[in-house]
Amino acid sequence: MKVVLKALAAVALLVVIGVGAAVFLLVRGGSGLDNWIAQQVVTISNYYLVPRIEFRRFEFRAPGTLILHQATLTAPDGTRVVDAPTIQIDLARTPRMGQPLEITTITLIDPELNLVQDESGGFKGLVPFVRQQRIQEQDSAPSEVKLSNVLRLRELRLQNGSVLFTPASDDPPMELRGLSMDLDIEPANEEGETGAWYAIALQANRAPVFNLALDGRFDLDNFVADFRRLTFETRLDDESYPTLAPQLQTFLRRYDARGDLKITASGLVPIRDFASSRLNGRMDLEKFNIAFGEYTFPISSAQLGARLADGVGELPIVVVNTLGGRITVENAWMDFANESRPGKAEWRVEKIDIQQALRARPTEGRPPRVAGILESHGSISASTVAMRETLHGSGVVSIRDGRLVSIPLITGIMSTFGVLDRITGRSDFTDQAAMEFDVRPEHIFVTNLDVVTQVATVRGRRNNVGTIGYDGALDLTVNAGPLERIQGMLGGVGRALGAITDQIASYRVRGTIGNPRVTVQPLRISGGN
Repeated sequence: MKVVLKALAAVALLVVIGVGAAVFLLVRGGSGLDNWIAQQVVTISNYYLVPRIEFRRFEFRAPGTLILHQATLTAPDGTRVVDAPTIQIDLARTPRMGQPLEITTITLIDPELNLVQDESGGFKGLVPFVRQQRIQEQDSAPSEVKLSNVLRLRELRLQNGSVLFTPASDDPPMELRGLSMDLDIEPANEEGETGAWYAIALQANRAPVFNLALDGRFDLDNFVADFRRLTFETRLDDESYPTLAPQLQTFLRRYDARGDLKITASGLVPIRDFASSRLNGRMDLEKFNIAFGEYTFPISSAQLGARLADGVGELPIVVVNTLGGRITVENAWMDFANESRPGKAEWRVEKIDIQQALRARPTEGRPPRVAGILESHGSISASTVAMRETLHGSGVVSIRDGRLVSIPLITGIMSTFGVLDRITGRSDFTDQAAMEFDVRPEHIFVTNLDVVTQVATVRGRRNNVGTIGYDGALDLTVNAGPLERIQGMLGGVGRALGAITDQIASYRVRGTIGNPRVTVQPLRISGGN
């Protein structure tokens, strides 16, 4: 917003220069008026602006409309910052020597703002764009360049404007077209309010790609935005991706995110001190879908509410309806005013059908690779400044009415029994699993594990099962063995294993979640038996 307002301020000054030049040519031959206007044009331009301003031609339509054609702003490094094919200026009255040029309305038609990011994160030609210090130090400015003496602007309009953002990274560019805006230059200060507040209304509608609307104010002295209402609606797909921020485009394309998105917000935002903002916002998703790898997550609807006050950000409501169940986040907060940025959140997962998350549907007559109803709850806390060192929490996850024999951990253990080929074709959904865990800075520490499948049971020793790394690395020690219903398939050996498995069949699981390595531990018979 700061960059855009600087651009708008520069365009306004461009018009002042254009008006001065036009009137200079129209009244050429007058004894002192032409010299005075020319002096004002040169002095104002050199005093406030960094980019070079040019336009090919102009026309004056009586009694008070000036049209500039093919106006451009070019930075010292050659970057074309603004292209404005047509600028229309409505004058309050004919200029008079020694009096401000009284411009009531400026309308920019089909303009394009080029934001070319450099490696430092700034924008070529926009930093610096306006000599900001000279604008702020109006009390000490010479009378011939003081803005209150040379400008009487009332309204700035934008018709069918475009913004092209080219990032310094390899992310795709962002392109916004069809922007319309009405900027009321009249002061909008409320009673007793300091600063230089100006009203702003922005409307951009490219249905069904996106719709953007803003009603608010901006304090040019203190760089504070007051959003009475901000609304952004879009249907995420290949057509709308280019209208989004480059990094966001890359993220959404990676996960093939598609569906209807709506964001609303209101509040007060000091640009220089975001932590002191007072904001309320909400995001809604409808008929949404996210996918990666072998999995897809269709979201029938989702609501996320957020607020920021006194430096503390909260998520009072997060509800995601997906996969036949619901995911909620509760009591989530983060303290932005604290240097360490501490935060905490609680989660709850209810009745999620994990079979629906499989991208590839099973062949007719064959069971799915994995199935079950997932439930979970827990909490997590951390300092976002030092996430790795401060991450803590705990939780529980369970699966019922499932089919888990294709999970790599179970498959690996079954392979040690030599019976995997006999049971993988079973299609009944009776497996169940439960895991308790602690969230630690280095890994997930599994405190309890209990898995009962169609063919085997896997149990972890209480409070000492092992770890699951955030990179997927495994280091677990479990007891496992075949269930009674398949012991008959193994004959006498199976019955013998079933009698003693919980005492002596110990397994060490290493490797990764997707590729575990299972080894049998030495026999340990409790009580010396």
